[in-house]
Amino acid sequence: MKISRINNRKAKRVLSHIEELLEGLGTPDDMLWLNHYCNGREQGFALSDRLCTLKVVWSEARGSDNIVVYTGEFADFENHTNIPNADAYTRGSKEFKFYQEREAAQHIVDFLVVIKGS
Repeated sequence: MKISRINNRKAKRVLSHIEELLEGLGTPDDMLWLNHYCNGREQGFALSDRLCTLKVVWSEARGSDNIVVYTGEFADFENHTNIPNADAYTRGSKEFKFYQEREAAQHIVDFLVVIKGS
């Protein structure tokens, strides 16, 4: 996966952990699509499955240094900026402490790959 010009070191470190986890599972790189996520101060990444059924976005949370992850169906997110709708924003959000980058990555992989594959 190619890292875009998003200037968010925390989001990039989560992405590095995701790549490691996917490699450990033997998941091909072309199985997921990487894109940007931009919602005001929250700047990060969006990752969706190749069939465009599920999507996850993550970044540094607005009001803290924690990591926020939004999960949902592909249609739960705006097309260009990947901003979650109200359901994904409340029902599909999970916050991780600023030092829990690997846990956030595991949550993302579990949602997109492990759960989908079962």
